[in-house]
Amino acid sequence: MLEGNPAIYCWKGPPSNRQIVPASEALVTAEVRPTVFEPKEALGLVNGTAISAAAASLTLASMNTILSLSQLLTAMNVEAVIGTATSFAPFISDIRPHPGQAQVAATILHALEGSRLATGLLQGHTHTLFQDRYSLRTVPQWLGPFVEDILLANKQVAIELNSTTDNPLIDASTGDIYHGGNFQAVAITSAMEKCRLAAQAIGRMLFYQFTEMTDPTKNRGLPPNLCVDEPSTSFTFKGVDTNMAGYMSELSFLANPVHNHVVSAEMGNQALNSLALVSARYTDTAVDILSIMCACSLYGTCQALDLRAMNYIFQSELKATIHGRVENILLVAGVSEIWHARAQADVWHFIANQLDKTTTLDSQERFDLIMKGAQMPLFSVLVEAQASSDDLLQHLSTWTAVNSHMSVHLFNQTRRTYIDSGDASELLGRASRKLYTFIRKDLGVPMHRGVVDHPMYKQCGGPNSMLGKVEDPVGKYTIGHWISLINDAIKEGKIMRVMVECLKEAADVGIELGPRHLNGGSNGAH
Repeated sequence: MLEGNPAIYCWKGPPSNRQIVPASEALVTAEVRPTVFEPKEALGLVNGTAISAAAASLTLASMNTILSLSQLLTAMNVEAVIGTATSFAPFISDIRPHPGQAQVAATILHALEGSRLATGLLQGHTHTLFQDRYSLRTVPQWLGPFVEDILLANKQVAIELNSTTDNPLIDASTGDIYHGGNFQAVAITSAMEKCRLAAQAIGRMLFYQFTEMTDPTKNRGLPPNLCVDEPSTSFTFKGVDTNMAGYMSELSFLANPVHNHVVSAEMGNQALNSLALVSARYTDTAVDILSIMCACSLYGTCQALDLRAMNYIFQSELKATIHGRVENILLVAGVSEIWHARAQADVWHFIANQLDKTTTLDSQERFDLIMKGAQMPLFSVLVEAQASSDDLLQHLSTWTAVNSHMSVHLFNQTRRTYIDSGDASELLGRASRKLYTFIRKDLGVPMHRGVVDHPMYKQCGGPNSMLGKVEDPVGKYTIGHWISLINDAIKEGKIMRVMVECLKEAADVGIELGPRHLNGGSNGAH
């Protein structure tokens, strides 16, 4: 193009009126004199090593952001499924002192500090599983080696950017001429292969965290597909879950190495060639996909945290109400007050346990089932306390029906109130609170309310059972729209301010020093 070659075409004109024209015409229009290249100047312009290093630099910068974000996302996921901070205890990395593992563990542990959802270091919990699943528990061991790889990739690219890759090379002080191979860009290829392999590892971790968070058999009491309305009506994150599987499959394909596919070129002279630009391009595609997965994960985790906060409010109010109703029936049955605390504890233990196991049911069916089952622990206390009421079975039947009706009403009321003005931030740890606020307040991405949020819902059917009204589609957007908004914030660097705040706080307590210097960040989640 710079030569004014008429066989080469380029754009001319302002963005609003661009035209494709021969290079010779474009240079005349721009009043630019065609370039006559001196020896090696044209080669310097099109040399693959330079553009490979440039592409690698841009890709690696994005990868550094995502690698940090993935650690903070893990902390959010631990809170979303009421996991434990013990998985990230300094002692674990002290006795297996890989620096990447120690850094990841310390970052996540610090991110969880202040959480009212995650269980703190060595604190007990009531979960069926004594330990969290691998997708959370082993993240320091899983990500740690790739942190070390990316640090090495950064170093390799930085050295390349500050190197001379010409051939031959001239020592200006002596005039000696050296014929060598600094143009061979395998350092860039190596950096990109590490980067791409790390991308699939991060993606795989996010995929399983997301899958487990949306699965009611694994998410410890969250509804299926993170739907806020009735499960039979809405499949909120089912499509996103499917997308995550597609993204993961493509990431796995892209993770394959490139450098081993080189073939001999230029009459056998170039038997070895780095394929660095191919590797950088594939890595750029992989990081693009991984960015979308991070956006999906961030959107879904904020939804899960809102559901967790909503359930926290509901269960607190339900527990107080159930305690009062248990006390009422015990008084009616003539049971001494010494039995009241026992009965309240037994009944609530059953209800709380069943609340986690029945999230796949719609509200009415769910609370009918729970309250019928709650008769058994209450009846056991009544029998043991030798209750004297002649109409005990009738009282139990009435108690069950009233509790079921009350629970459905309270659940729907709590749901409506939370959707209007709920905020989970008070329950969250140090990092989750900042990221949650960024999504909800700074980006304005709301909690997804279910099928009623479909932009064409008004055209699709009758009133939503939860909201009791048909809403206009104006101002509503698809789930894909909100995920794209978050993805733009990741790719454009808007999220970096929040991440830097989180990571700087972690660094201030000594995380960068290694596993034996992490006492400042070992308080855990309380």
